[in-house]
Amino acid sequence: MADSRPGRLRGLVSAPLSPLVGRAYELGLASDLLRRRRVRLLTLRGPGGIGKTRLAQELARELSPEYEQGGLFVELAGLRDPAHVLPAVLAALQVPLGSSDPIDVIARNLGPGRLLLLLDNLEHLLDAGPDLTRLLGQVSDLDLVTTSRRALHVTGEHELPVGPLAWGETPDAGMPAMQLFVERASARDPEFRLHPGNMADIHRICGKLQGVPLSLELAAARLHALSARTLLEWLDQPLEALADGARDLPERLQSLRSTLEWSYDLLDPGDRELLLCCSVFLGSFTLEALQEVAGLASVRSGVTSLVEQSFLRRTHERYSLLESVRGLTQEKLSGTQTLGHWQERHAAYYTALACRMDRRAASTGWFLPQEAWEQFVENHPELLAALAHWVGSGQQLRALQLGTALYRYWYSHGSSREGVQWLTRVIGMPGTDDHPVLLAQAYNALGNFLLEQGQLARAEELQRSALAVLDSARDESLRSEVQIDLAFTLLAKGRLSEAEPIFLAVARDHEACGQALFAGVARNGLARIMVVTGRYEDALSAVDRAIEHHRASGNQRGLAISHGWKSQAYRALGQPQRAWQDMLMCLEVCLQAHMEGLLAHAMPMVVVEWLMDDGQHGLAVRYLAAGVAWRERKGVTLQPAQQAELDGLCRTLTGILGADAFHDAWAQGLTSTDALLEALHRDLRQRKVHDPPPGGQDALRALTARERDVAVLVTAGLSDKRIAQKLGISVWTVNKHVASMLAKLALNNRVALTRWALEHGIADQSG
Repeated sequence: MADSRPGRLRGLVSAPLSPLVGRAYELGLASDLLRRRRVRLLTLRGPGGIGKTRLAQELARELSPEYEQGGLFVELAGLRDPAHVLPAVLAALQVPLGSSDPIDVIARNLGPGRLLLLLDNLEHLLDAGPDLTRLLGQVSDLDLVTTSRRALHVTGEHELPVGPLAWGETPDAGMPAMQLFVERASARDPEFRLHPGNMADIHRICGKLQGVPLSLELAAARLHALSARTLLEWLDQPLEALADGARDLPERLQSLRSTLEWSYDLLDPGDRELLLCCSVFLGSFTLEALQEVAGLASVRSGVTSLVEQSFLRRTHERYSLLESVRGLTQEKLSGTQTLGHWQERHAAYYTALACRMDRRAASTGWFLPQEAWEQFVENHPELLAALAHWVGSGQQLRALQLGTALYRYWYSHGSSREGVQWLTRVIGMPGTDDHPVLLAQAYNALGNFLLEQGQLARAEELQRSALAVLDSARDESLRSEVQIDLAFTLLAKGRLSEAEPIFLAVARDHEACGQALFAGVARNGLARIMVVTGRYEDALSAVDRAIEHHRASGNQRGLAISHGWKSQAYRALGQPQRAWQDMLMCLEVCLQAHMEGLLAHAMPMVVVEWLMDDGQHGLAVRYLAAGVAWRERKGVTLQPAQQAELDGLCRTLTGILGADAFHDAWAQGLTSTDALLEALHRDLRQRKVHDPPPGGQDALRALTARERDVAVLVTAGLSDKRIAQKLGISVWTVNKHVASMLAKLALNNRVALTRWALEHGIADQSG
């Protein structure tokens, strides 16, 4: 055998031309398996373009010095017959085969000491597996590493899956996918730099390419001619964009298409058919879903084969395709009758699934419990694809069924923008009048989403249309729900005198027949009106009844809102300790039920007032900004009075902190995740509140900073409208503060408040 110097690596150039990026863990694990665990057959398994060969090369360079006979790297991609694998090893050893058994020839020609043998690209030669195990059995000083899309399935084999490089949820130059992309882009263009202006786009590129190293390298090579933003757009056609790789690479690695076609051609017909069916799914899916769409009695065997060949990835009980693989299979399936057949079955399966999930969650009201919400989230891409299919094919009944089944998910998720987009299309389909109850449900759902977006007139119009449709159909099944939603719309429009009798009638009707869900929501509506109009004792009575109903029905969101209104009533009555206890109950329920949206959207003004009273102005700004960021992500709009109050608080906090400090705190809040919002509330739970004793300066301290501001201007004789303009808040908020001060100070009217303020020197604070 030629050249058997100790530690020499044959079959590879001595030094790599580019660094190995992001594979320290896999390299360390592979080295450990071979060094310490005495694994003698290790397969680096992964899809095409994932970097198996590059990892094997680095492994060979690292470990060859530890073997007396060094390492031998043998490339097998050019072979077509499994019987030629061992002769290829002999050729690499520079030993003639002759007429003997190749295993005997190898055994005779290996000198004393251990040898590391690496066989690259074995996936199309798997029938050589038994010969390789015989070789290992006969040559005890031989360790074998192979790279392959699938395992050999022979005795003694250990697998090391090689997956994509991590790119992270947010832009981070230290993530492996980002590092590889930047390193390759810099090699093509020495002036390329990662900077704040391109980091977000490059992060999106890494995510779109799902961290596949070959894809990242091919994309990075395009940056010498394209901006990151233009490249990102082109990657919507990845098979076209990811081409023109290095000419010294094998042809199958010079473009993404060639790599995928190489792997696809190796599939047997049954696996190929099942892979094509998998491309109908836009996200992850279950075995049951694939079985239904494919129309097969069982898909376990085929799925197992596709996972082993690295076409499918398994995460717990769900499966998914790499986007690059989906692009190839969708291209092959495009325009075929089979595609239309599978899309119809796909839409039918997910419509039935959504309706089942929605029915199971119906008793919880407008919002899904966490478990049901998570089911909708993990199936979200498929549900939208199904809805698009029904709308596109003009099947209005199916579209109405699925669109209304998604209503609770959209509402719970805060996805009013998506709900408006789809329900508008569904309602506009010809023939929806033939299904009046579903149409009424869709009208009402769309009305609720528009209410969240601040389109109050259109929301009321749709909800009244829903009631009219139900009247024509003589159907009472949805009436109470629509009436409550209409009452909340009227409340948002300031028409409290119209909303209150609706809430009261629904509450009484459902209490009479023992239906706690709607009774509790209606009592919450009444409590809200009573707080706004200064009837705090009545509000406490209404909210206590609401809490009983919510506990009976399991409506956690309703329970949180009840404690929120109870807190506001106690605060207005000058009982801050009880008020804060109820606010903490509201926070606890929200956090336990994962209702960060309620924390961000419905409660910020109340909590911010507490923070301002405590002098925690920076935290108050962060909290407000976190709520704004959440609403922007979800497409939720504040009602005009709420927006006016938010603007006023921002102006006040800017005046207290100064513009620079305010903007810094605001920027921190905008980047807050839901987890940070939770942490904010956990901090607030440490706050201690005590009721002040009545009278004298203690009574003055019972007023909040904002209430004292209002009192100064009331004493100066300003109207509520002028006070609102001066403080940058709504007239409704001024009324609320005046009513709160009257309750805390046991005063009867504004004249008495003015006299009290003058006696306690508040008027002098106007400066």
